[in-house]
Amino acid sequence: MRRATSSAAVAAGVALLLTLVGCGPRRADDATTSPTPSASPTDAVSPDRTPSAPAAPDAATVRAQGVPLVSGPVALTLLTVAPATVTVAADADGSARATVSPGTALVAAPAGWSLTVPADGSVLVTDAAGVPVGGVSGGAAVAVAPDLVRVDGAAGTDLWLASATVAALSWGDREGGESLGLTPTAWARASGLAAQDLTWAQLVAQEPRADAPTMHDQLLCHMLGAPDKDQWNLEPWRPDVDAFTMIAARCNPE
Repeated sequence: MRRATSSAAVAAGVALLLTLVGCGPRRADDATTSPTPSASPTDAVSPDRTPSAPAAPDAATVRAQGVPLVSGPVALTLLTVAPATVTVAADADGSARATVSPGTALVAAPAGWSLTVPADGSVLVTDAAGVPVGGVSGGAAVAVAPDLVRVDGAAGTDLWLASATVAALSWGDREGGESLGLTPTAWARASGLAAQDLTWAQLVAQEPRADAPTMHDQLLCHMLGAPDKDQWNLEPWRPDVDAFTMIAARCNPE
């Protein structure tokens, strides 16, 4: 009987202890839960609805919508981007000019032709056979496609197209030897790297005997150092020298 009484007393003591410290079984309504916050409309990620910029016209669009800029056999097309405008006029020597108001102009070559932009921003026009046939100066052109360039001008741009660089050629004897006298066009005198390439190509095409390194270097020397001289005299018998020597000799190395 003593063991049973002791066990009952222990059980009663444990029950009393659990009641005092609050460790009794938890009722279902005692449980606390935190509701999951619902997403706010401002929390949702909305797609980017910023309108994209319109695509720049391609060469075909420029050819279809632009105005012609023509010199001899070279017919380019020019299209301005609003609000820029353009007026086109022909020069008496067969070249042509386009006056573009402040803004952007696109210039396209005929289909199959190409436009190359040298480092100075002038433009060399090459036909479908790969022959240089014209050039554009007056603006800092940027290549957009093989047959399309863009010209930007915050103060407006005066573009000058030409298809001829050689006004006259004549052989003679000067300074003790054979000499080729070249009279350049006004565009060739003033139109930068494109003019150098086009003038050399047209000189050699008209006078194949001029196709020699020394004649090429003498031509470039005259274009850079004597653009206003009435006639550029090129001698095939002069030595082929480096650029410094050529300039120091005033284009006439001995």
